[in-house]
Amino acid sequence: MNKIKLWQDWIKDIANDLIDVADNRHVFNEFHAVLERNTELQKGNIFLDYIIANYASAMVSAIFRIADDKKGTASLTRLLREIAVDSRLLNKQWFGEQYEKTESAIPKEIGYRDYENNFEETHHLTQDDIEKDIKAIEQATSKINSFRHKRIAHKDANKSVKINTSFKDLYDTIDALKPLVHKYYLLLTQGDIELESTITYDWERIFREPWEK
Repeated sequence: MNKIKLWQDWIKDIANDLIDVADNRHVFNEFHAVLERNTELQKGNIFLDYIIANYASAMVSAIFRIADDKKGTASLTRLLREIAVDSRLLNKQWFGEQYEKTESAIPKEIGYRDYENNFEETHHLTQDDIEKDIKAIEQATSKINSFRHKRIAHKDANKSVKINTSFKDLYDTIDALKPLVHKYYLLLTQGDIELESTITYDWERIFREPWEK
């Protein structure tokens, strides 16, 4: 497979993973809002503990998969490391020429301009540029990844699950990753993508239906 085509498929998969994270975040936040509105549901309950603990665990794991630096993984970090070796392939000329290959046959000069507006280097990203982005991933995910190597949750004396990190930490990490995914999605595909929840149907109906009949 062409190396650039491999990278394009790779960044699309990462973007879809981040959209899944956004969907999960949206669903959980709406679920939490239901709890906030109903004091009867705010009493200690092992089912709610289960949902909260497993949501936190799943989100931490998803973030780790995106940032994982282990060889052979399809992570954002490994993608950037591969691009750094052959970054000259993704130069301004190549970027502009992709515009002409679209159905609209957009002039490559527009592609050149878009490249210059979005990437600091006039010809191609350097290894130093990409290494800075790798460091940004490491910094953004360091706190969350440290929790992955420990127990994500524990029980106190009252058997109530407590999460050893805040959801703010999770969400700050997700929000820090979005610009980097946007950047390399644009570089590789010359397109934009909305890394937010894509749920459009009335999934919240489940909260308005009785669960036992």
